[in-house]
Amino acid sequence: QKVSMSGAGSYDAKELACQIADVSISGLGSAVVNVSERLEVSISGAGTVEYIGNPTVTQNISGLGRVHRR
Repeated sequence: QKVSMSGAGSYDAKELACQIADVSISGLGSAVVNVSERLEVSISGAGTVEYIGNPTVTQNISGLGRVHRR
């Protein structure tokens, strides 16, 4: 799944299991994803990405963004 957010918003896909996820947040957004193999995260600002599963995580963060396992 591919998620792209700008501004202040939220995305909750904890019930939508996938193998690969690509999450891009610009601003104050938050996202929850359920991913098993690979998670790529790009955050510019103070966004937050929570993930369920045990994927390989690649992250590019500028600002106060956070990525953590739920």
